[in-house]
Amino acid sequence: MVMRRHLSVNLPLSVQLVSSAIVPVRSSMTSSAMMSQKTETPPVAKKVEHKMELLGDVRVDDYYWLRDDSRSDPDVLSYLQQENDYTNFHMSGTKKFEQELYSEIRGRMIFLHLSEKDTTTTIPGP
Repeated sequence: MVMRRHLSVNLPLSVQLVSSAIVPVRSSMTSSAMMSQKTETPPVAKKVEHKMELLGDVRVDDYYWLRDDSRSDPDVLSYLQQENDYTNFHMSGTKKFEQELYSEIRGRMIFLHLSEKDTTTTIPGP
């Protein structure tokens, strides 16, 4: 894995550059995979006007329909599944890196139990 600090736009990346963080460059990506990523478009949420009035102030929220506290509206669930599919498609190249990063972070947490089921922390005594 090659590590770079400054990356040009044309490089195929497994993760996006955030601030000045060092990110791995994925050199094994084929041009057809890059074309597939460019053609994959994000889902676009429909706009449904919803007016809310409080104390004489009227607000319009075109995306209020996405609020589904019961998590049972088929339109909302379908849209969220499309969002998840889009994210998984674009982030599929980072799975190995995510696992390595997670393992490294867990390895540095010396005051945590190593069991994944145990989320309690240990506080060193006096």
